[in-house]
This record gives sequence, structure tokens and C-alpha cells, in this order.
Amino acid sequence: LYRKSDAQEEKIRLLMALCSFDDEAIQYQALEYIWNENEVRKQDHETAFVTLAAHNCKGCEIAWKYLQDNWNKIEETYGEHDAHLI
Repeated sequence: LYRKSDAQEEKIRLLMALCSFDDEAIQYQALEYIWNENEVRKQDHETAFVTLAAHNCKGCEIAWKYLQDNWNKIEETYGEHDAHLI
């Protein structure tokens, strides 16, 4: 659905839905998907990431671990001084 949608508002809702699953395997897959710049616009990464982190305790733990493990990639994407990293 995300790939087929032309409406950005719908894409945001779909990303948020993807990041709202309780299943840990899906949460990990969602993280890989949302940080894929070929799939998701750079400006939409934060919304999806925060949705996953705020959904439940396990999502927060998974998001934090992902952030730690992929910090260099994320910093490279946003730049060292981008406000998105705060």
C-alpha cells in the first residue's frame, strides 16, 4: 500500500501503522524499512521512528538499540548538526 500510494498523508499514516505492531520481528523490519531512503523520504524517518519508540516498552528498547547500532549511518544521513538528531 505504501509504495502504491501517491498521497503523502496516506503514506505517513501507513508508516505509523507499520510502526505500531507489537510483534518484535515486525518492529525490526519496520526499522530497516523506514531508514531505507529508497523507500521512505528522509523527512519521514523521524515520525515513523518516534511512533515505534513510543508504541510500547519493547518498541522503545528496539528503537534505542537500533539508534545505537546505526548511529554512524543516521548521522551520515542527517549530518552532524541536524536538529533531527536531538
